[in-house]
Amino acid sequence: MTILRVLDPEALNGQFLAFYLLLKWYDGHFNSICQRHVNQASVGKDRLGATQLPPITLSEQKKIAHILSTVQRAIEAQERIIQTTTELKRALMHKLFTEGLRNEPQKQTEVGPIPESWEVMPLGKYARVLNGYAFKSADYVRDGVRLIRISNVSTGFLIDKDDKFLPASYLKERSAYSLKAGDLILSLTRPIIKEGMKYCFIEEQHLPALLNQRVGKFEIIDPRLRKDYLFQIIFSPYFFAPLKYMAEGSNQPNVSPTRLEAFKIPIPTDMAEQEQIAKLLMGLNRKMELAKQKESQLKDLFRTLLHELMTAKTRVHDLDFAA
Repeated sequence: MTILRVLDPEALNGQFLAFYLLLKWYDGHFNSICQRHVNQASVGKDRLGATQLPPITLSEQKKIAHILSTVQRAIEAQERIIQTTTELKRALMHKLFTEGLRNEPQKQTEVGPIPESWEVMPLGKYARVLNGYAFKSADYVRDGVRLIRISNVSTGFLIDKDDKFLPASYLKERSAYSLKAGDLILSLTRPIIKEGMKYCFIEEQHLPALLNQRVGKFEIIDPRLRKDYLFQIIFSPYFFAPLKYMAEGSNQPNVSPTRLEAFKIPIPTDMAEQEQIAKLLMGLNRKMELAKQKESQLKDLFRTLLHELMTAKTRVHDLDFAA
């Protein structure tokens, strides 16, 4: 460990220095000055001390640090909203799935206490999980129908990165694997990562699209289960906990549709109650998704400002920035 201490505060602002070194980290500077040893690498003080600082006046340094720290605080505010809303949803989910909305007496079941009129059934009685098709990479084309692969599925959103496409004729030839707006898909390989469950709702802008192997799609097969209630139960401990256990209990964390369909879930027999529960939880979902979008936008803004201001491509006096 080492300490970086500003010796001349009339020439260098400490907060500015911290942001500048963060930029150097992003740019790979510290990798380039690392000294390699057996099983480790280190950065010597001499090499660190030789890092060149940009010729920016103290006044501008302070303004840059103020702008970047303001954006950081905005990011932290969104992170707090996400954390608080997540905790609120977890508590509400527990209450709704154990007590319901009708003030009914509870009964003990294999998944714990639930309202007396509810039932506990394997997911597969009401819905199935369709595995994608093993499309061949030799069939990829430059432009056409998007293929949704494991690498595209993240924690609540679709990643537009390294997209692959198939001929438009595949929509008809492999119609069972075509996707539509509102479909919920889940990675069947490593479905749980540090950030959460790898799932995504398909939206209009993702279409037309086909489902690749090792990505699962949920389909209702019994009309006594509402789609919006299914979406909420999938993110409950009844589904998430066994999925996490299965994913962590293997060196090759693959989950089969058959095992997913065997998960036991509590289901209200009253469709209206399913709808009300789904609406309550969906409201919190929307709040979290909005906060996540803002957080992502602010992080992109921070990275852009960090680079632009530190390299003088944008000057602070060119910005219309309010604290």
